Amino acid sequence: MKVHNLSGSTSLIENESLLTTQLNITKNIDEDTNLDTNFTIYEDLSKKDSDRFQYILPNFVYSKNINIPDNYNGRFIFKSSGFQKNYDTNKYESLLVNDFLFESNNIISNSGLLSNYDFLIKNFNSYTENSSSYVEKEDYEVFGSFLLKTSFPLKKINEKSANYLKPIMSLRYSPNNTKNISDKDVRLDFNNIFSLNRIGTNEIVEGGKSASLGLEYERRNVQDKKVITFNIANSIRDKKNDNLPAKSKLNNTRSDIVGNLSYSPNNFLDLDYNFSYDKNFDGSNYDSISTTLSVNNFVTSFNFLSEDFKIAGSENKEVFSNTTLYRFDKENSLRFNTSKDLKKDFTEYYNLIYSYETDCLIASAEYKKKFYRDGSLVPDKSLLFTIRFIPFAELKPTATSIN
Repeated sequence: MKVHNLSGSTSLIENESLLTTQLNITKNIDEDTNLDTNFTIYEDLSKKDSDRFQYILPNFVYSKNINIPDNYNGRFIFKSSGFQKNYDTNKYESLLVNDFLFESNNIISNSGLLSNYDFLIKNFNSYTENSSSYVEKEDYEVFGSFLLKTSFPLKKINEKSANYLKPIMSLRYSPNNTKNISDKDVRLDFNNIFSLNRIGTNEIVEGGKSASLGLEYERRNVQDKKVITFNIANSIRDKKNDNLPAKSKLNNTRSDIVGNLSYSPNNFLDLDYNFSYDKNFDGSNYDSISTTLSVNNFVTSFNFLSEDFKIAGSENKEVFSNTTLYRFDKENSLRFNTSKDLKKDFTEYYNLIYSYETDCLIASAEYKKKFYRDGSLVPDKSLLFTIRFIPFAELKPTATSIN
């Protein structure tokens, strides 16, 4: 599939080395109860014949909002999830995780403090054979976690703008020890630093005691459009926990300083910046910068991503990409995409796409050029024509290689 660039010819192919057969069943039993189930078979073409198949039969998530008296001032959620998995010929895993979660309503004090809390009890059950990820044979665990979040929203309005400032603090505690997930690929950012499950796993909780401190700022103009947003936060804990994900820096007594900045001075320019700095601002571990410029029918976006996590086995990278679109009119447009790996000084691809679009038809011509060498794969140029009849059908022949 890589040789013939089939992933570019249809949206059905998401991975050129992995074949997937899947049946999904979603059932909304009532307004408070949901069940999502899927049965999946994977075939990994990069593995030898005896190990290339993986069966997950079934994988399910059941959730229910349980009605409780109003004087509890919150809601109670029960969630059960699990799967059975066979892979690598003789490996078997069966998991069942039950969550009992109470989420409080917002509590507003006379001084203006806004608070809420989450209380979670997690029951983990597993049975495995020859697994490299879980305890052999039977394992049963019960975990508990408590998270209290408090903020102090402030607002100042004048003739030209509205300014919002919100200091935030969260406290979390769990009496449990964290299982070793130090190599888990989890990056801490402002969007997850205050969340209950910021370690990104459904099977355990974050053990120990920690606190997170942050600040949100937002400025809106007289049209109520966001002009500036700036968010910053840091997490501290009473002692190191080497079992937590090293990439997130939650294993240290102080995490990275994470945050984001966005600036939209007018209708033509948008700037977004996400960052993760060492706790003492000695250097940056993560930077993501994106800029969009829109002038009439011309739109161009530039993106720069840099990762420099000083962790064994971490793949650091610097990637620059650009997407440019020009609309000749409502029906005709021209798009150009490119990406370059700055660490390796290597251009990954160029894509040039012409599209003609009406209410019932989309026709496009795509010229693609990939620069890579991977085994039998060599740099490739192709030309692809596509016709879509909306919403009935799509005609998309195999891409024609160009010598």
